[in-house]
Amino acid sequence: MREDLDGMANPTYTLYKRVQLSAGKWRYRKAAFHSNGKIKPHYVIVGGKEENHEGDYFLAHDGKWIPVGDDPLEAQRTRAEYLTRANYKRLHSESTVLPFAARQGGRKSIQDEVDAYLAELELAQRPRKSVNDKRKFLTAFMQIVGKSFVDEHDRNDVLKFRKARLQNYEPKSVHTQMMAVVTFFNKHLKIKLGMEASDWPEYSPNDPEPYSHAEIVAMEAHTQGKANLLVRLFRSTGCRKQEISHLNRTDISIRTKEILIRQKPCFHCPNCVSRGNIWKPKSKAGTRNIPISDSLLKELLALPKGLLFSDKHGMLGLTGGKGQSWGSKGCCNFAYPAFACCQGGIQVGCFPRGHPGENEVCRRRRHR
Repeated sequence: MREDLDGMANPTYTLYKRVQLSAGKWRYRKAAFHSNGKIKPHYVIVGGKEENHEGDYFLAHDGKWIPVGDDPLEAQRTRAEYLTRANYKRLHSESTVLPFAARQGGRKSIQDEVDAYLAELELAQRPRKSVNDKRKFLTAFMQIVGKSFVDEHDRNDVLKFRKARLQNYEPKSVHTQMMAVVTFFNKHLKIKLGMEASDWPEYSPNDPEPYSHAEIVAMEAHTQGKANLLVRLFRSTGCRKQEISHLNRTDISIRTKEILIRQKPCFHCPNCVSRGNIWKPKSKAGTRNIPISDSLLKELLALPKGLLFSDKHGMLGLTGGKGQSWGSKGCCNFAYPAFACCQGGIQVGCFPRGHPGENEVCRRRRHR
């Protein structure tokens, strides 16, 4: 049953499927993929053409077949895990680490250490936005402090960074930026800077601004079609925007009349791709089943299969914003009191001046 494995000199972990061909013989054939890199479930390449076949998936690596089950999305996710491990080992091999130490003559460059830290976060599949934010904050820190080597830095440099950033940012934002810098020194460099409680900017948490009943009624009254369904779905479930945007037909339980908020494969958005093509709720408590009405269930089941609120290309249709829950006014694109179904997806905008649905949120938005 063993076949010749092409291209096994490099750790590519090529995804195959073991299928039974017309002649009755079992063979390994490469899995088929969409142009965006997403696997085509149960399709393989046979004689240069795509064919649908049942069977189990395998990874071809180093002359061996590694079984990864019969679920196509799970097989692709497992392949991503193997590649991440291989890249991590390659990054931390002696051939890459030792020349760096020799080149620095015993002193560690702050720029090289920041680059290594960010690379480790990416290999650990931290969300892309989180890594980009840390890159931005650490780059600003290095520019403000202006020192080249790790051993030159101390608590005073963080205080200098705080003073400079407070000129252009709110205290809460500066607190977040300082935390990114201190975490880099503590966890990556194992250096304690001796920060004191008084070193951190003081700030007051933002009070939530829940929608009034009148605002919710106005939104439902002045939307229609898919946009109206979105308003009612947000209102009745209390879901976050990211939870709704990742809602798939398979997340609807007809038997229990619930939507299932749970971890799932996602090949559509940069954050999920950076985490190994996985989307998951913000916290463990976010994994839950939410009852829905018979009318909502019927309308959701009437939507096309796949992502329920996708754009015309089948990708995520709810974009922008920070993904807070429906109860927080003005916190993300979908927390403004108007929705419109547009070509290519769902677009958010405020009611025009003088419209019956206009409220203070609309007026504030026009002045931003």
